[in-house]
Amino acid sequence: MFKTFYSRAAALLFLTGICATADAGMKIIGRRAFLRNEKDAVLKVIVQADKNDLPSMEIAGSVADRPIENIKTPPLAKGAQKEFLIPVETRLTVGKYPIELTLRGKGPDQQKVTDQLLISPRLPDQMPVLIWGMGTYHHQHLQEEGFTHAISEYWKSRKFENYPYLDEMLFDGFRGLDSRANAKKLLKEKQISLRVMRNGNLHPKNSLNASDPEMQDRAGKMAKERAAVLREYPVIEGAIINSELRDSTELSFDPRSKAAFQKFAGYPIPLEAEEKAGISYTSLRKFPLSRVIPDNDPIRTFYKWFWKDGDGWNVLNSRMVREFKQEMKRPVWTFHDPAVRVPPVWGSGGEVDCISHWVYATPDPINIGAVTSELQAMGKGNPNQQIMNMTQIIVYRSAVAPAGMKVANEPAWVKEFPKASYISIAPDEMSIAVWTQISRHVQGI
Repeated sequence: MFKTFYSRAAALLFLTGICATADAGMKIIGRRAFLRNEKDAVLKVIVQADKNDLPSMEIAGSVADRPIENIKTPPLAKGAQKEFLIPVETRLTVGKYPIELTLRGKGPDQQKVTDQLLISPRLPDQMPVLIWGMGTYHHQHLQEEGFTHAISEYWKSRKFENYPYLDEMLFDGFRGLDSRANAKKLLKEKQISLRVMRNGNLHPKNSLNASDPEMQDRAGKMAKERAAVLREYPVIEGAIINSELRDSTELSFDPRSKAAFQKFAGYPIPLEAEEKAGISYTSLRKFPLSRVIPDNDPIRTFYKWFWKDGDGWNVLNSRMVREFKQEMKRPVWTFHDPAVRVPPVWGSGGEVDCISHWVYATPDPINIGAVTSELQAMGKGNPNQQIMNMTQIIVYRSAVAPAGMKVANEPAWVKEFPKASYISIAPDEMSIAVWTQISRHVQGI
């Protein structure tokens, strides 16, 4: 299990206010929560000249009954602001502690901020139970249902004022995973590398050529920039890397890709190779009647190269993982799905900490066990890689309740949502699916 799953630390939560006069305002920005024993923890305070120029002032006060070192503020022009850092003692025991800050000048006027510091206990060891998409649910409701982590849009913004909810999550022991470091964004940029068909035309699927070193550099930069936004928020424990993007991969016959295989194998891409899914043996002349081919068969060699490293997605994923972790500057974990939508070769997902897959429980939830076993077999290629699996709580309506089909005693949802394309699975199917997964010793669901 990942260290981040077992190394839960307590959190500190600041319940902050904003205090202002006619000429100046002082407020706490950014994080209000810190892990217990977190190093270099600071409270960020902004002083702003609101209506007039502001002379030099002083920030004084105490945090947890410990006097802070007074801070001299420089003169500020009207509309200007400056950020100041107040060190926070994070080695306190569980309890509540006062925060009292004062902004004062030479005259009698003073501005005070009185808040409270809360220290939470350490979390117990736990297996991650992840929900993809929180919707309008509060994390406390999800915790009551047994969830420990979520992928959500709550933390997609770069603006610190949009992050107070993360403080509450950290204090309550709920954790998040980020999904914004995604190479799909490259398709919206200019001068990107796309895959090329044998006839020289771009592939109609608009498939990103992940094997292009420039695309790998840009994807790595994207992951690094995202980590720079999130690194000071320990409530974000990691990221999902490029979910479902490899589905659009295709063979590419651009000069660089052809040269890469030539260098790897010593001969060009076999002429028979046209599609990523492979070649029907019935179309190959002199194919052995035994249907057994040597390991060094040129066609087999090409496709094995393509699905391991040649199409570039495993390499690009690994680059994003390294850049994300390096910039986060603290222990985090990453995962990739759907990991088994590839031929049975090791390496899917690259250097992510965990490979995962999702499966529809309807009509036969026991089938989820087959995918779990596939993941475990694939994970043997990387002993350090963990295994997760996900159950879809929805099902295609067309499979179980086709639109337009009339039945006696129609359920209420048919009238309320007549155009629904998906419906929730039955509770017994969910129970069977979850048990099928955890009985196979996965490290997360």
